[in-house]
Amino acid sequence: MHLRKVAVRQLLRLYPAAWRNEYGVEMRAMLLEQPLTLAVAGDVLRNGLRENFRHPDPWKITALFLICWRFFWILLPAAFQFSPAVWIRFSQLDHGVFLLVSFCTGCWTVINEGDVFRGSQAGWWSTITGLLAPYGVVVLIMDPLKTVPAWVFVALDNFSWEGDSDRFGSFFIHIVLGAILPSLCGAMLGHMVRTRLRKPTGRRNG
Repeated sequence: MHLRKVAVRQLLRLYPAAWRNEYGVEMRAMLLEQPLTLAVAGDVLRNGLRENFRHPDPWKITALFLICWRFFWILLPAAFQFSPAVWIRFSQLDHGVFLLVSFCTGCWTVINEGDVFRGSQAGWWSTITGLLAPYGVVVLIMDPLKTVPAWVFVALDNFSWEGDSDRFGSFFIHIVLGAILPSLCGAMLGHMVRTRLRKPTGRRNG
């Protein structure tokens, strides 16, 4: 029974958060009342994928945007042979976009769902996915070909391409400033906007 509960919980996580908040309890009860066969699990998986295309979580949309954005800027120096001095302007723009997307993801999520913690978490996941996913693909597929200059990765992670820079410390600052704080601020703004939108407007007695 415990394994079935775990399996059901994982299956329901495939659905968007807004869908789970509205239908998750009923769906969980229904799945626990019947045998969890491969056919049932496949049907739940198929419906979950369909709901994600219909009503995707905000962080999935923004994470996909950041992944494409980062791929573009990582591959650009290899395609056009930019020098570090020219590319520094693009690097600064890249950091600004991550700050903005993290902030907007937190705000968007809270406006939709009303949960500040969920909003700050969504901004975090969006930013981290956008930061790390392109690196994984480039390292596994393209790095052996040496098509991307090494200074590109150092510039993106450390805000500079100095060989003696503190990589871990700079990357940690990047994670904190580029993910946690903006998403939290966006979540707080989303809470204020949602409260204002849901606040009933009373009529003045004249």
